[in-house]
Amino acid sequence: MSSLDSITRSISQSEFLINVDKICDYLPFVSTITNLAVILKKIEMDCSGTPLTEDQHYYLHIQKKDYVDCVVLLIPVIGNIAYSRLFSCCFPHPANSEVIQIIQDLQIKSAKRDLEFTKTQIASTLKIIAQSATLLSGKEVKPEELKLAEGKNKELSQAIKSKDTESVKLLLEDSVDPNFEELGRSQFIHACEVGALEICKLMLPKIEDINALDKFGDTCLIQACKSGNEEVAKFLLENGADPSINTPVGGKVLFAAVQGKNIKIFDLLLDFNGENTEKVIVELRDHNQNTLLNHSLDDIHMTTAILERVIDLKEEFINTQGNFGFTVLHNALRNDKFDVAEFLLESGADPFISTVDEDLIVTDRSSFSGMSFIDGGITPFIIACEKGQLSFVQEVINKLADVQEEERKKLLNMQTKSGATALSKALENPYSEEVQKTKLTIADLLLDAGADPLMITEKTLTPLMTACEEGYTDLVLKICEANALDQDTEQKLLESCAHKSHLELLYNLLGMTSLANRNPCFNEILNTICGTVKPEFFDLRSKIVNMLLEKNADVNYIPKYFNTSLLEACKFSTDSVDLNLIELLLDAGADANLLNPIYDGTNFGRPIFNLSLPHNISGEKFDHFLIVFKRLLDSTNKEELQKTDENNKNILKNKFERYLHKYSPQEEHTRVAQLTRLIDERIAS
Repeated sequence: MSSLDSITRSISQSEFLINVDKICDYLPFVSTITNLAVILKKIEMDCSGTPLTEDQHYYLHIQKKDYVDCVVLLIPVIGNIAYSRLFSCCFPHPANSEVIQIIQDLQIKSAKRDLEFTKTQIASTLKIIAQSATLLSGKEVKPEELKLAEGKNKELSQAIKSKDTESVKLLLEDSVDPNFEELGRSQFIHACEVGALEICKLMLPKIEDINALDKFGDTCLIQACKSGNEEVAKFLLENGADPSINTPVGGKVLFAAVQGKNIKIFDLLLDFNGENTEKVIVELRDHNQNTLLNHSLDDIHMTTAILERVIDLKEEFINTQGNFGFTVLHNALRNDKFDVAEFLLESGADPFISTVDEDLIVTDRSSFSGMSFIDGGITPFIIACEKGQLSFVQEVINKLADVQEEERKKLLNMQTKSGATALSKALENPYSEEVQKTKLTIADLLLDAGADPLMITEKTLTPLMTACEEGYTDLVLKICEANALDQDTEQKLLESCAHKSHLELLYNLLGMTSLANRNPCFNEILNTICGTVKPEFFDLRSKIVNMLLEKNADVNYIPKYFNTSLLEACKFSTDSVDLNLIELLLDAGADANLLNPIYDGTNFGRPIFNLSLPHNISGEKFDHFLIVFKRLLDSTNKEELQKTDENNKNILKNKFERYLHKYSPQEEHTRVAQLTRLIDERIAS
């Protein structure tokens, strides 16, 4: 390459990448990516001094293509064609023009559309590719040899997979190349991956480069370490495998050993390194600036082994922050490795280290989609509270027992970028009822330890308001009893309980509120709870209504664009109607003629026109219904009761008559007749 040195240095990187794109236009086979990677990376290093990375033109251009895979056998020679094409672009040479003509004649550029090869086309392709290979190598290559090589390579792959040493030996003697790449990985690397030591020994003399990278950027040693194959790893090290090689994604062989969960391989690599092992472990980083510990989360024994080998530097090492400020403790908790998280905590990991103050979308094994949103400035302790890790939280609180109160409260009330605290995250309602109970226990512990329930957190809510919205009665009452609440907070709590139908909590809060009688919020609450609730809560609701009436709530209050309390009580049909509530409101002076402005000009805004006869009502309950119905009739203006529809039918009578059909029991016909008779009597009175 020295004779071309002056030429290569004159080419810019952008010019080189444009030429690479030109090559890619001539490559129809998605399976060529791997084999060409090594060639193109080496050439770019020669031309620009900068290695090609996966996010540059070459990968982006090829990986979008989608072609049939019937020509995998052409991978080796297509690499040679690409090499020739590149040098024809960069360094004109007489010998290359003929190869270019062959490629153009073949019209490989038609690869921009999907290809379906017939047998004739494949034969023609093989012939021309063989001519190209002959021209480039100076050695005659026949088309049938290409087919034969493919078949033997498949045989070799199968023999390696089944660890059939004898078959591998015969194939190697028959000139099958162990450097051949299938699906982006050489046969030799495949043998190292499956732990076939004897096969590796047979192949080694024919290996061109023991430190060559596969399509994933791994070497044979990395694959052996990832698979936990100790004997193969030792053999490779003894025969020139380099444990210090950086892969394109920024990892090293030690990371592979950790992922392979093999402590013996890990120690073997450290011993082979021959340096200060503590320093090597502490300073090693992957492409996200994570340490070896982050790669050991799947195996607590490996985590333990790593920490045992950095005794003097453990405290500094265990709290190392990677990209965006994540520590190994953050990552253990995020990925649900709770046993490892507790071990790290016991080993000195700091649960109060914050990530960067920036919201992130990150890879997360615990997420269904594999990705999750992470609030900026989050601590491991907040994550533990969010995930309901009671034992972890308890241990942290125990460790804070000797910390001064002011500092303890500061740590417990640390906030993320959005304002979330450990307490607010503990109060978030999970999907599981069991986890919910655990998180409530955590919230209780946090309160006892000094967490602030009145601090404004996410969505401008306090933990107290969050607990109220979730209906955590015991917790809310505990907070209210321990803190002096202002009237604005009390009012918000009461209104939240009413809107969420947390009637038990509402009943208790009304009993302890300091709000004065006639407070406007009582009117809203009365109106709200007269809507739908389950029948099992009818009695409790009646008690709350009585309490509100005692506090002088206005029974005839009309919220803007909403119904009166009486209309709310009447509008629910079938078994949801609470006859006792209607009577309670009428006794308190509810006006049956007040109209919701929305329904002006219609009868739908009046209580009696919304009352429906419950289905399958018992005789005793029907008698009660008649009493309530008559009270509403007597309270409603006669003029409204006389109104008819476009068919000149009385609207109220027709409402009940439409309830009947030809299959209705005689008893229901009798009941409707009683109702219509009451209507006639009221109109005639």
